[in-house]
Amino acid sequence: MPTIEVSKKDLENLVGKKFSQKELEDAMLYVKGEIDKPNGDAIVVDVKETNRPDLWSTEGIARELRARLGIEKGLTKYTVKNGTTTCTIEKSVEKVRPFIACAVVKNVKVTKEFLRQIIQLQEKVGTTFGRKRKETGIGLYDFQKMTMPVFYKGYTDNEIEFTPLDSKVKMKPSEIIATHPKGKEFGHLLKDTKVYPIIIDSKKIVASMPPIINSEATGRVTENTKEIFIEVTGYNWEICNIALNVIVMAFADRDGKIESVKINFPKGQTY
Repeated sequence: MPTIEVSKKDLENLVGKKFSQKELEDAMLYVKGEIDKPNGDAIVVDVKETNRPDLWSTEGIARELRARLGIEKGLTKYTVKNGTTTCTIEKSVEKVRPFIACAVVKNVKVTKEFLRQIIQLQEKVGTTFGRKRKETGIGLYDFQKMTMPVFYKGYTDNEIEFTPLDSKVKMKPSEIIATHPKGKEFGHLLKDTKVYPIIIDSKKIVASMPPIINSEATGRVTENTKEIFIEVTGYNWEICNIALNVIVMAFADRDGKIESVKINFPKGQTY
């Protein structure tokens, strides 16, 4: 059962309505939510709807409330621009973690609260819907620090090294799994693999080793970030795309402009 931390003021801004405490408690029933430990502007919501990952953020709750309260009628319509970015899946990841779905978001206005929400949503979707990153691992990157096109390919332990997020030294994949906190936590997902899945740009700058850790080079989103590259990796194409849609909807609700990414599959198909 996901527990979501939200700012009451932020939620009211997104819904377009102010709530008394009683009104807010009643409204949360629309998302099968209960307010736990209200503390001024800080609210903890226990969301009992485990089949709706789109509700696991302030943006998702606000989206549902706008519809339920008649503020926004009908389903929200999202516009996706055909982007020029491509991601090529190499055959080398076929037996490790074969699928990746991507998007680019521009015109991003990352506030401290939005950053907190998007990181929370990333973790909630990856942990609950994605079964602790086994089914979906989600990565966010500073798009302006990457050089397109991007590639999703496998490397042996001796072929690649990069500086993982929150580290200062380059490491091989096996070293990251053995010593980095995220490697210790999620390394079992790549247990006994002969190749490690790597997202890398056209200048050979590593973005991440999914679903373990982003790189320090491009994998940190801050309040100064204006454009974001999003990827979801996993074993099921449909599940990856559901998770991607949940994330990009949250950005769109904050006025981000969504662009598609062309995916080139190993056998020549494109999406």
